[in-house]
Amino acid sequence: MENNFSKEIMQACSGLLINVADADNIIESDELNAIQDILIDFFAIDDITAQDLIDHSLHELNMKKDLFGAGKYLNDTFTEEEKIDFLHCIYEVGYSDGSLHHIEEHMIKQIANILHLEHKDIVNANIEVKGWFKDDK
Repeated sequence: MENNFSKEIMQACSGLLINVADADNIIESDELNAIQDILIDFFAIDDITAQDLIDHSLHELNMKKDLFGAGKYLNDTFTEEEKIDFLHCIYEVGYSDGSLHHIEEHMIKQIANILHLEHKDIVNANIEVKGWFKDDK
């Protein structure tokens, strides 16, 4: 599959998603599955490429890479629409294990601020994604 996103963009996104999953110091299998699905859908990549991104991000997480660098890179690279779409993805990871932990929510808001998203975009994304998970039950 081909997409218009660089490896660096995909790694930055994967890293931020993994950091959100790890915000409560527990990465659940539901969160990893959600991240893999998000990467496949968002970037139109295959499952092997998505798993490679996740493995790389888990390694980087262990190396304690910072959120700001990845977020700033995406802020400089993504369009406004891509930032909002990615915010939905981040919330999806937060809700994927059944509930949005307050530390995950705090981290999501930090990322949204680094992406220079407006408060209304953050609130709307949260409400919309939360609704997806309520509809699944």
